[in-house]
Amino acid sequence: MKRSKASPPEPLSDSPDDLVLAKLQKVQKKRGVYRFIVPLVVVAVCVVVVFGFLLQISPVSGSSMLPTFYQGEWVLLWRLDRTYARNDVIAFVPEDPESAAVADKELIKRVIGLPGETVDIQNGAVLINGTPLNEPEIDQETVQKPAGPGVPVFPLTLGPNEYFVLGDNRGNSMDSRNFGVITRSEIAGRIIVSLRFLSRAHSTG
Repeated sequence: MKRSKASPPEPLSDSPDDLVLAKLQKVQKKRGVYRFIVPLVVVAVCVVVVFGFLLQISPVSGSSMLPTFYQGEWVLLWRLDRTYARNDVIAFVPEDPESAAVADKELIKRVIGLPGETVDIQNGAVLINGTPLNEPEIDQETVQKPAGPGVPVFPLTLGPNEYFVLGDNRGNSMDSRNFGVITRSEIAGRIIVSLRFLSRAHSTG
């Protein structure tokens, strides 16, 4: 007489403690993922806000701001100013320049004339409302540019929201002597710090 084969034992069902432990492990895994993702999202949002609205990094192009800033140097701009003071160094893009040499290019210059002021250039010096401007950091004479398209006629009175800008390297600068005044809407921001360490890394990389 043949013996019937014994059926395999049924697997034991998970105990309530095992189920609770498994759920806890799943929750801990999800928390670990969230702890990794949330800081990344926060950092990404902060970067977008800071560099989309508050700050901007720009390169210096050309030699017009020597010896203050050098070709290839990187600078950090503050973008939220609504007015600018004399001697602020700003970055801007002329909206309708007569000269193709500056069309669609971001320029970096120093603010010299403010809204409502009258700017003149005489005997190698800049005059603001008839008074010579004290510029101890400038070691070159400031001269007018030859007459041509876009070249202003002096003395020049600035309207509301208009600024007169010059490069520090007065003998080799395309500035308001060439294309006239700029408006506040053309200004991208004010330089607050030089990032020369980035410039060195870029040049040696």
